[in-house]
Amino acid sequence: MEKRISRRELGKAALIGAAAISPVAALSKISQQPQDEVAALESKLAAPFSDEAKKIATAGIASVHSAAARRWRHKLPENSEPCTIYQAVPVKRR
Repeated sequence: MEKRISRRELGKAALIGAAAISPVAALSKISQQPQDEVAALESKLAAPFSDEAKKIATAGIASVHSAAARRWRHKLPENSEPCTIYQAVPVKRR
């Protein structure tokens, strides 16, 4: 006998699956090697990179990865949200 599932239950299952996959996908993108990313970029181009361009692209991607890792390791102090000051503006009268 077939089991029937409601749209609501299907939606819940899809959201749970997406929530579980999102962090894993983000971590796998970060863990890629710069050479792999350069190769992926190069495959999308009409002409391949020169040797000098490959060195520059690899260095740039590696620096972006290290900067992202440093940002994730940086701990923010408690209650350090940006502060917004609203200025009182009088209502224009006719």
